[in-house]
Amino acid sequence: MANNIPVRHTEVAVLPAGELGPLRREFHVLQVAGFWLPVAAAVFAVTGIAVAVRRRRAITATALGTALGGALLGLALVIGRHFTVADLPAEVTEAAGGAIYDALTATLRTVAWLLLGVGLTVAGVAWLTRYAHQAREFVLLHLTRDRQAPAAPAQTTHNSQPEPKSDPAHDSPNPPTRHRSSFSPASC
Repeated sequence: MANNIPVRHTEVAVLPAGELGPLRREFHVLQVAGFWLPVAAAVFAVTGIAVAVRRRRAITATALGTALGGALLGLALVIGRHFTVADLPAEVTEAAGGAIYDALTATLRTVAWLLLGVGLTVAGVAWLTRYAHQAREFVLLHLTRDRQAPAAPAQTTHNSQPEPKSDPAHDSPNPPTRHRSSFSPASC
């Protein structure tokens, strides 16, 4: 059955062999940059967040920047595919050129979606938790207030006259003192 399927051997010349030599150095630079640029970006992002005064804002800004970078990478891939497929020679079909482009850029497309998704998720979580500290303080305040010992019951007296109100200034063991100035008109 497999012998009945026609096989077309199609060769697509991506680059003539004579032009391959000078491009090897540039390809090596791209390989090195492809590893170290993301590492440098991650180090700068973590350092920026660590030294930020408002870390939640720094995390949100970094996450939104990451999402924007992923969206721009995805847009660049779509535009690049359009120009690549449009510039193919007449003997190569658009479907074949598009399939090759898609195969070569599949990892970049995955990374673009990953950057967009992770960036938006982290920014969303940072935005949703912006009041978490205040809410936690509010809950802890009410929990500690409810756990405190109840106040002593009011003592009832047999006479019906209310107790006199106390003045805190007169009841304190150390009454406030007035400081006199060293200057007096009599000393002149």
